[in-house]
Amino acid sequence: MPIKLPPMEFTHHLGRCVNDKENNNDEFQIEYLHNAQSRNHYNIDVRPIEQKLVFGMFKRDRKTYKLKDGSEAQYFTTKTPKARGGFNILVFEKNGWQYRLAVDSRIGNQVTADVLLGIAESVK
Repeated sequence: MPIKLPPMEFTHHLGRCVNDKENNNDEFQIEYLHNAQSRNHYNIDVRPIEQKLVFGMFKRDRKTYKLKDGSEAQYFTTKTPKARGGFNILVFEKNGWQYRLAVDSRIGNQVTADVLLGIAESVK
């Protein structure tokens, strides 16, 4: 798990394990929230590499980064011109797991791709 968090305040953190009966969608989820500032919203989702998600629908805005261990990380946003919200997402694989770091797009200027990459690098 990452040992770093985005540089923002959170008042709550919630976690759950999703155990799919057919072993197709197992996932560990952690959600960080702030009770007075809804934009302070950050998620970590971890799943076995055999059940990884593919994010092909976000190809046009996707950027690829190289992590220090040589693996690649994909950065993209779910925000669209017509949507009021969305998430900026960094997806990478380490040690047999797929990690998905997602932060509310309204704080994208505070929690940039570089910040998410620093969090990704903290996974050992």
